Order: sequence, then structure tokens, then C-alpha cells
Amino acid sequence: MIKYFSLLVFLLLICSACNNLVSDVDITDLRDECKVKIKRFDKDLFALPQDSIGNEIFDLRDKYPSFLSLFNHAIINIGGLENKNYSSYLLLFTNTYRDVFDHCQEVYDDLTWLENNLTDAFSYYKHYFPESVQPQVYTHISGFNQSIVVADSILSISLEKYLGAQNEYYTRLALPQYMRRRMDKSMIQYDCMRAWVSSEFETPDSVNTLASHMIYNGKVLYFLDAVFPDGPDSLKIGFTTRELGWCDDSESSMWTYLVENKLLFTTDYKTIIRFIDEAPFTAAFSNDSPGRAANWVGWQIVKSYMDENPDVSIHQLMQDWDYMKILNSSGYNP
Repeated sequence: MIKYFSLLVFLLLICSACNNLVSDVDITDLRDECKVKIKRFDKDLFALPQDSIGNEIFDLRDKYPSFLSLFNHAIINIGGLENKNYSSYLLLFTNTYRDVFDHCQEVYDDLTWLENNLTDAFSYYKHYFPESVQPQVYTHISGFNQSIVVADSILSISLEKYLGAQNEYYTRLALPQYMRRRMDKSMIQYDCMRAWVSSEFETPDSVNTLASHMIYNGKVLYFLDAVFPDGPDSLKIGFTTRELGWCDDSESSMWTYLVENKLLFTTDYKTIIRFIDEAPFTAAFSNDSPGRAANWVGWQIVKSYMDENPDVSIHQLMQDWDYMKILNSSGYNP
């Protein structure tokens, strides 16, 4: 009997080790390998002498050979250094956004806290994905374009997109409150890891129904559970505490609505974005609901799937594009 009990405990421990997430992962030995040192491209760019920016830009190119090209072509869209008007365009950009840069320096002069948080996140990432490649992290000013920019081995943060919900720039831009509340420093590390995993596991053509979009986004949120084991759900998904409470209380009614209206397998893009895209609320559910509420449901489906299938690792989950299998094997029925 004692031998049987010991064997049972051993098997349970093996299953736990194979399972998706382990609550007591020790990342101590990974922190040095995964140490994040943010390169402050924003500071170096705005430090260029305005009267000789055309000459000094070559020093910046030598320091940031890959990132400067990305910045020129994909972030501020002024073309490369070979463009005869390049210096004029860059000077116009730095002059236009000088005040924005100065304001960002007041808020983000020291990013040690973010480096430490991202070091922990990438250490967890390395634990679950040992073959993963870690990007170099940069900061930049984008002119209020993309919040996070991802390219090959590059992850960069538009600092002016995280100045706090009540920032005067967002008021001038007439940004809606549901967007502004996520433009806060507390969201940066979550947005970074969300953007990076989304680039590493890009959506294939098979993600073409509402259910597959929900489950894909649920997988991304489950990944955030892995790399931010102590992080609040509100920051992982960008909901307020009240909105999360609404989702908890309304889980069954949301699922019933999707099933009864035969929406799970719709391929109509306009219908899909009404449930998963940015909005003040998900109108089909309730004016009290958060926008993107169906993504929260997808998160619960993925959690249920992983609970029901303890031998599936998060690495296997992220590489699994069979959404019908995930849904059918989840046992999800709130």
C-alpha cells in the first residue's frame, strides 16, 4: 500500500511537471542569461545637434544599424538615408515632437524598473521555451503611432503611448477613455510580451472563425499567465476590475449567446471584430460589458483545455493550431 501511494504521488508530480504552468518556477539561474538592457534610441536621436543632423545621423546609424532602418521605414515612414530629403524630414520630426520627448523624459528618465520586470518575464519565457530567442529592447518616440514595434530580434516601445490616461496629449488627440486607460506605464511590460509572443506565434490562415480568434487570443493571454505568474488579470487583458467582475458574473450568458446565435464558427470579419476588437463595450453582450469580451471567454476556454489536458505543455499549446480540437477537448461549459 505504501509503495502504491508513493508511486501515485510520483506520477502526480510528473503530471504536474508536464503541465502548462507551475506556480513555483525558479528563474534565479535564468536572470543573468535573460538580463534586459534597454537601448535608449529616443535619447540618442533627440540629442543630435539640430544644425548638423544630416551629418550626425551617420553616427546614429553606426550605433543602431538595424533599428534605425526600422525606425525610418516602419515607424515614422520617412525613407532611408539615401533619400535626398531625409535630413529635412528627420529634422521636422524631431522639431515637431521635441516637447513630447521632453515630457517622456520626465516620466521615463530611468527605466531600471522596466528592465527588471522584463528580465523576469523573459526568464519565465526561457523556462517554458528554452529554444527561444530574446529580442533587444529599445525605446523610441513614434509620433503617437504603434505602441509596441516588433521585428526580427527587435522589440521597441513608443514611450509617448504610455503617459497615463489623463495626459494632455491624449486629450488633444481626442482619444476615447477606453483606449486611454491602457496608455499607462503599468501596461508596458504586458504589451511588450503580448506583442512578442504574437510575433513568434503568428496567426495562420486557419484562424478565420470567431472561435479560432477567441482561442488564439486566449492562448496569448495564457502565455501572459506563464510569464507574469503574479500579475493581475486586469493588466494582462487590459480590463478594469469592474469589467473583470462583469465577465465573471456573465460568463455563462456570454457563452449561451454565442452558441444559440451560431456565432462561434462565423467567418464574417465584421461580426468577428465586434466581439474581439477594441471598443467601449461589446454591444451584443451588454453596454456594461468591456470591449473584446469574447477574448476573455477564449482565455477561459484555454484554461479549461489545459486543466483537462495536464500532459500538454504551454509550448505545445502555442504551436497547436487545431482550434476545434482545443475547443472540443476543453470541456468548457460555464
